[in-house]
Amino acid sequence: MKMHIVAGARPNLLKVAPLLRAAREKYFGEIDCLFIHTGQHYDDSLSKVFIEDLEIPQPDVNFGVGSLPQAHQVGVIMEKYERLCAATMPDVLVVVGDTNSSLGCALAAAKLPCKIAHVEAGLRRHDMTIPEEVNRVLIDKVSDYHFPPHERAATNLHSDGYIYNSIHRVGDVMIDTLIYALRKLKQGGGSITSNAVRPYVLCTLHRPVNVDNKENLQQILEALDIINQSHAAVVLPLHPRTHKRMLEFDLDHYMETLRPIGPVGYLDFVALMKSASLIITDSGGIQPEAVFLGVPCVTLLDATVHPFSEACGINQTVPCDTDSIYKEAVHALRGDRAIRPYNDEWWDGRAAERILHILVRDHAGTHNSTTHG
Repeated sequence: MKMHIVAGARPNLLKVAPLLRAAREKYFGEIDCLFIHTGQHYDDSLSKVFIEDLEIPQPDVNFGVGSLPQAHQVGVIMEKYERLCAATMPDVLVVVGDTNSSLGCALAAAKLPCKIAHVEAGLRRHDMTIPEEVNRVLIDKVSDYHFPPHERAATNLHSDGYIYNSIHRVGDVMIDTLIYALRKLKQGGGSITSNAVRPYVLCTLHRPVNVDNKENLQQILEALDIINQSHAAVVLPLHPRTHKRMLEFDLDHYMETLRPIGPVGYLDFVALMKSASLIITDSGGIQPEAVFLGVPCVTLLDATVHPFSEACGINQTVPCDTDSIYKEAVHALRGDRAIRPYNDEWWDGRAAERILHILVRDHAGTHNSTTHG
């Protein structure tokens, strides 16, 4: 079976890593896998170390698209992917998440004689003003296989009218990657030691709605500054985008009090998450990881695509203002939340294997089907 697996940004690397590993280790000789990086976002300080930590092979193809206006970027990715398929047509295209890279390749493949598999299908915030939401809905629409990471995502797909035999609840590839990283840490991987200051709050900031808006960014930094001075040290691995905006908005004085650190690799980041007293983030992927690790989380968004993370008490979304962030952080640090165990039978580190098993099985039985979802 000829398979294309696409990544376009650093979070995508975490999701494709277990798929590439499973294809190499479990399905060697059965899957001819081409790993494509679109270059939508690529920064050595962010991506190279992730590739090394997770033992991801170098991409077979890199489109080198770079940062472009959204419609232009999707169009260029579609054109480049269509040209690639003219030279090497896959039996199945695997896309992950909700990036423009996944959308562009999926839209191009929808007009080609290959199947499309969407990993992390069915995530919804039910707000089509959000670019990622538009991408999720459109990718699901053209996909033949939908792999939701949790039960609510599967329910969303059923509600949207997708047929049952296209929906496969097999687990979350992000949890696969987290389990892999935890094993490597036990074997001595990573460079962060147990001597790190404690208690501490780990914070990540990168989402445009938070860091590209001066008022929002200032509200967040002010809350972190207060927490840092009065409750617990704040460990802030500084994303290049956030650093750039802090300088642009004259907010760099927070660098002196918060003392952010440079970007860290995934193994070191998992070590920091595991030992943190609290995580404050605007990342979607960190929320399930916090649940798996049992670390309280405050999410700087108005809604989550992982509602189980709030239902079990680990996570809480907050509006982007200083008082709300500070109050919820203190609430979590004091242990005031009612946290309930969350047990997911699919969180066993084998979601990627199950995905590939389904694709290989179906390919063996249905060589000639070209109908798209």
